[in-house]
Amino acid sequence: MSDASVFIAGLPSAGKTTFLAALWHLIRSGEVATELSYAGLEGIDVGYLNSIQARWLEHKPMDRTQGSQEQTARLNLRARSGDRLTLSLPDFAGEGFRRMWSARRSTSAIASSASTANGHLFLINVDKIIYPRTVEEYRAELDVLGIVPGEPVLFDPSKCPTASVLADILVALEHAPVAARPRRVAYALTAWDSVVSENRSPEALLAERLPLLHQMLVSRATEVPYRVFGVSAQGMAYEDDDLGDENFPDLPSHRIQVVDGTDSHHDLTRLLTWLLG
Repeated sequence: MSDASVFIAGLPSAGKTTFLAALWHLIRSGEVATELSYAGLEGIDVGYLNSIQARWLEHKPMDRTQGSQEQTARLNLRARSGDRLTLSLPDFAGEGFRRMWSARRSTSAIASSASTANGHLFLINVDKIIYPRTVEEYRAELDVLGIVPGEPVLFDPSKCPTASVLADILVALEHAPVAARPRRVAYALTAWDSVVSENRSPEALLAERLPLLHQMLVSRATEVPYRVFGVSAQGMAYEDDDLGDENFPDLPSHRIQVVDGTDSHHDLTRLLTWLLG
């Protein structure tokens, strides 16, 4: 059995815990054919995985992961070829990644996981992207807040443009002291159900909404291959409280949607097999 690891990163509300809950259900239920199947578990309390799976099944928002709750699942998986591997998947708090940018500091757990991982998976919630503001937009915001231009304003990292934050984190992970060298990098645009009607590929959407990040990925593609996926691990927005059972597929695994170019399927493990390929 071979060992491999995937480093999962994302800002707060990117969908990391939801991704892990959906993946746990997918490989345990056997409801759909997957590239990787379940063969055992190590390194994490199964009660935690079952609890987030239960919330996922009930279409309830996940509690935000706190630093004290960070865990790493070591999943024993079996490929269709019969080969086995033990895959490490960490569930880190999003605030830890935001702190890498705002405070220029990383936790030892994040640094260790990133530096030893075979591939990196970044999750980006397309509904939570913060875009750069023009001077006029910024002045209008200050006016609404009753702040006179020229007065000092407290720095709020949660309001900074997503592209700048993610691009800087990407650079920070690959330089000392972390010095990560992933073989491949994947970007999963989560909450894909909210943009599926736009009929664009995940990469086209990334290029339009986060051009700085996309340009960096393209410029480094010969050294670090990348791929952009559209992912809806939950199936639809949590805010749709009036949804009845008739709006959900008969099989919970069919709520999962993964878009890779023009291909659409329900198998989250294909992201992992591509990263480890």
